[in-house]
Amino acid sequence: MATSNNTIEITAEEMLAYRDELVKALNHSSDLLNQAQDAGIIEAKQGENNRIMTTEQLPELKKIIQNEIEKLQHFDVVLAVVGTMKAGKSTTINAIVGREIMPNRNQPMTTLPTLIYHTPEQTTPKLFFVAKPANDFVKEIKTILSQNPFWLEESELQAKEMQAIIAKIQQNQCNFKSEYLGSDEIFAFLEQLNDLVRLSGHLSVQFPFEKYKEIKQLPKIEVAFTHLANADSTNGRLVLLDTPGPDEAKQEHLKKILREQLERSSAVLLVVDYTKMNSEAGENLKKEIENLPALDAERLFVFVNKFDESKKRHSLTEEETKKYVQNVLLPKIKEKEQVKAENIFPISAYDAFIANRMQLELDNNQGKKPEYSQEWVKYFAQQIYRTHAEKKWEKMTYKEIQEESIALLEDSKIEAPMKKVIQSTHKNAPQIAISSALSQCQKKVLEKLHNACNVWTTTLGKTEKEINELKQTIAECQNDINQLNDLEQRVQKEVQGIQQTATTEITKQQEKAQKDMEQYIEDTMQGKISELEKSERQLSEDTRFFRLDNDYNEKKHKLEYVQDKLKESKKEISFDDKDAARQFCEDVAKQYDTVVQAIYKDLEETINNQLKQIDEQLKNTENETQQVFKQALDHLGKAGFDLQLSIPEIGNFSPLPQNNLDSSIKIEKKTREYHVKSDGFGFVKRGFGWVAKKLGYDNDWGYEKRTREFFNISKEKLHNTLKQAVEKVTQSINEEIERVLNAFNDDWVKNYIGTVQNKVNEVLGEINTAITLHNKSKAEKETQQAAVQKINERYLEMNSTLKMVRDNVCPELK
Repeated sequence: MATSNNTIEITAEEMLAYRDELVKALNHSSDLLNQAQDAGIIEAKQGENNRIMTTEQLPELKKIIQNEIEKLQHFDVVLAVVGTMKAGKSTTINAIVGREIMPNRNQPMTTLPTLIYHTPEQTTPKLFFVAKPANDFVKEIKTILSQNPFWLEESELQAKEMQAIIAKIQQNQCNFKSEYLGSDEIFAFLEQLNDLVRLSGHLSVQFPFEKYKEIKQLPKIEVAFTHLANADSTNGRLVLLDTPGPDEAKQEHLKKILREQLERSSAVLLVVDYTKMNSEAGENLKKEIENLPALDAERLFVFVNKFDESKKRHSLTEEETKKYVQNVLLPKIKEKEQVKAENIFPISAYDAFIANRMQLELDNNQGKKPEYSQEWVKYFAQQIYRTHAEKKWEKMTYKEIQEESIALLEDSKIEAPMKKVIQSTHKNAPQIAISSALSQCQKKVLEKLHNACNVWTTTLGKTEKEINELKQTIAECQNDINQLNDLEQRVQKEVQGIQQTATTEITKQQEKAQKDMEQYIEDTMQGKISELEKSERQLSEDTRFFRLDNDYNEKKHKLEYVQDKLKESKKEISFDDKDAARQFCEDVAKQYDTVVQAIYKDLEETINNQLKQIDEQLKNTENETQQVFKQALDHLGKAGFDLQLSIPEIGNFSPLPQNNLDSSIKIEKKTREYHVKSDGFGFVKRGFGWVAKKLGYDNDWGYEKRTREFFNISKEKLHNTLKQAVEKVTQSINEEIERVLNAFNDDWVKNYIGTVQNKVNEVLGEINTAITLHNKSKAEKETQQAAVQKINERYLEMNSTLKMVRDNVCPELK
């Protein structure tokens, strides 16, 4: 993200003038694309013939230019807000805006990227929507529902929502308007749109995402941001882009739109959940972040939400949280930080939102206190008073509430990021918008236009002798590309070898860990059996002679109980009380942790060696690729070409994470009934034993029933639980290794080497096409040469304007 590094002061009038020059130049570049097509520089793709630009690519290239021009009209700076699962993205947006404009429901609510414009005069939020594609889709759904009954298989809440949207569609009540005013109408619109998209998923019908691909087609909310209420006018507009959550983004059409919008954004704000930054949840969080497009450290901010939980959990401090995000969640790429420490902000978005809402309520209602019955008011009061909040709330004065809302806002830690991210971005919006437009168009359009013009003017200007020499240059460049093919195959074989070594070692460690746990259980069981055998010998001795007292009877039944436990010891581990059983489970869990740590310790050297090999291979791949790429450029440079060819960034690997898994052991409670002589009057009962016999009660007469509780743990279930737990650990390690290796193959080998190959192939394909025309009649060649020369002159003139704007407004882009 461009920042205000320029030391030259630029007035608002000058900035508008630079903007107008840039818009003219960009419009001119769009015209040049049309002229290049008319001149034959841009043609339809034919088979495997590579070209720098094709007519199929033209619409997308023009859209990139047009999107940037539209953002420049108001100096729009788009800050894309991306949230991991249940991180509080909507709450964060509400906190930034200072009003509740995004609803919260159990499932994610953003099904389409939604733009939120800071509009100072719009105190009541207003939403604009391109309704026709959605309404046409509703008609399509209605037809499908009439032909195919739809049965719901979701949770009760979602089923009710699906039934409600189906009823609306069938009764012609599901209509979308072009405008919605106020939070209630906006919430209702977003819920209806959300439910419609979810319903389309159940019906396997594609929602018309393509109709909402461009920035001007997205839902748009205009509202005044509270935090910018006193900001100076800058002629610029801060725009938040609310993006779909991870669930919605799994849809391929939506994923494509999301990726495009993130790449077009001026900056990205990533919201993560503080409470999930550990163990397995932390790994899921990392994977969510890794699925995002590559982000530039200069334009990435991170809000670590729910940081108020740190007080309850006694967990990471603010500084430790920043280091975790910087070094674990977003590790370095090519020795460069993905996010700067000063751009990471632990916050409590809900506290900030509630504090802002309270201040707005007091201002709008002339100091009248809102009713305690409202959930958000209860939360506010309970944050201040942990006990008896309602009683204390009733006694609070306007001044006290105002002071407490200010204190809650400070405690939320939202003020620092508001100044650094929101207010600073708004203040520098004109410069950022111009920088973003230049950067986006240069990388995606202007580089291609420059290379195409350069190839044609250079090739058509050559003599026959030089064309023959050029063909030799093409052959040399083709050899360079073949080197890259050989490099790719060699690297893939080496990676496969690394993976096999790692898999073998992991399997070996898994088998060892399972044996260790089985041996621990057997040793523990043998100890228990020895104790039972000792107890059995003692009780057998005590009950060898017939005795008529209660103590004998108790020992007799205890002996039977011990003997039963010995019989069951092959299948179950039995305990007399639950605490003993729990202690055993804790001991097993500790032993399991010890074994797991041993797995990591034993694997650490092996895995680290594998990762070092990959890292080394990565550097070698990069060096060899760049060497071949430079070699090809040198060949083309000697042939007279002045090309702008950039190759992608190549990353590195983060350390293998440790999983902190717990084994859950089930304790089964059982009871056993037995009889024992009652205390007292035993001699009476014994004396009248003959009466009992006559009455048929000799089994119970003089005895009472007792119940003994004992707690069993199935050995088979215990072994299976621990086996699964060990397998889960090793599977997790295997998956991480596989993910790293797949990423290396897909992103850093195929994509990196493949991109370089494509760029060289595109240039060679363009040169070959130009050579074909060079060989035609003199008249055809001269006509084409004149057309190409004219386009090239216009391009150079346009590029001169772009350079002037770049040098004066954002020199850091040089």
